[in-house]
Amino acid sequence: MPFLLVLASYASHSSIITAMLTDREETIVMDITIASCTFSLLGALFIVVFFLAFEELRQFAHRLIFYLAIGEFFWAGSYLLGPLRDDDSLCRFQSVMISYWGLVVVLWIIAISYTLNRCLTSPTANLEDYEKKYLLGCFGLPAIVAAIPLSTGSYGETLGWCWIARGSQASAEFLWELLVFFGPLWVAFAVSIFYSFTVYKISRGLVNAGNIEGDERQERLRFLHKLKRIPLSLLACWLMGSLDRLYLLANPSSPSFTLALLHYGLGCVHGFVVAIIYLCNPLVSRIVKLSCFPYLVTAKSVELRSS
Repeated sequence: MPFLLVLASYASHSSIITAMLTDREETIVMDITIASCTFSLLGALFIVVFFLAFEELRQFAHRLIFYLAIGEFFWAGSYLLGPLRDDDSLCRFQSVMISYWGLVVVLWIIAISYTLNRCLTSPTANLEDYEKKYLLGCFGLPAIVAAIPLSTGSYGETLGWCWIARGSQASAEFLWELLVFFGPLWVAFAVSIFYSFTVYKISRGLVNAGNIEGDERQERLRFLHKLKRIPLSLLACWLMGSLDRLYLLANPSSPSFTLALLHYGLGCVHGFVVAIIYLCNPLVSRIVKLSCFPYLVTAKSVELRSS
């Protein structure tokens, strides 16, 4: 909390009025955002369709990705409701949707990271026991958080769409964004990096993952293989968005067009990146080949095996 107060004080003394991009720059950022969100929505839809169509893809690891894909689908769709302005009837609705589904995605990334860590450090734990708690927390908590700015009238027009309104106080705007998105996002970054470091240590033999033998060990390794790249995808896509937001905190009167492009161009494509990671799973890729491109499948690859 003291850290947040220092940031708020610094931002409010830096500048009172937050500058805007030019109309041309804002249009380009919006076009990039729409393109990225379209790819993200299609990628999430791919995951949802194949999960529902094939029973082999309803294992626990795939269910976690499915829940994440639902969040990605509606988060991308929220941006595609625009462009909207303050006087549009859907402005507040879009603001709530972006806040809710954005936080849903971030919380599912944290849940996946935590599950992966438990998979490695607690070999006797039944990972599926966490599922109901994940569903309640990842879909329930965002509703409460998204409602808080709505109750205080803090939603409104921002960069071509509606989210946290551009206010006269840069610090207040930042603190709202920190509450509903960037704070949890940076927690997700930390959890993902911690998990990756844990995997690195285990791969070097510096820690003991537990006495797992036989089929159980193979099952844990398959679970790990299916999910291990998902957490770091959020870091890869939203690192520039985080840098852009911190830059705006320090320089509210001179936003960077380049950082804004990278912010929304990379951040909004996250659902598509998750879909690519999902498709790279051997089980998923074989099912896709069998169902969509059967002429590419040789006789040896007809039998599906989890991997």
